[in-house]
Amino acid sequence: MGLRIRELRIERGLSQEALADRAGLHRNYIGAVERGEINCTIPSLMTIAEALRVDLSQLIVLEESEEDARRLRESVLQEISESPAEVVRLVSHLLTDLKALKIKPKPGKKGSTLR
Repeated sequence: MGLRIRELRIERGLSQEALADRAGLHRNYIGAVERGEINCTIPSLMTIAEALRVDLSQLIVLEESEEDARRLRESVLQEISESPAEVVRLVSHLLTDLKALKIKPKPGKKGSTLR
């Protein structure tokens, strides 16, 4: 996901600092997310998507590896278990909406992206 955030940030001509300012986050946080050093929280991910002026679904890239999928599930479950009820309700609505989307391979890229 960090590489996707970097890709969108660069496409928009934003520095890490400019994106951080737009999102109200620290530039070191943006850099660490982009490098995959830390997992982005759901609220921060939503804020970054808004700062990039994209739908949240444009940040979500699904890897092909079953191991990656397993780790992602564990990470999401951990994040949800530590989230307030408002975030849990939002995630539930997002999951319902995502079920209606088709998953298509992104041309020229490994993995799939929600379209």
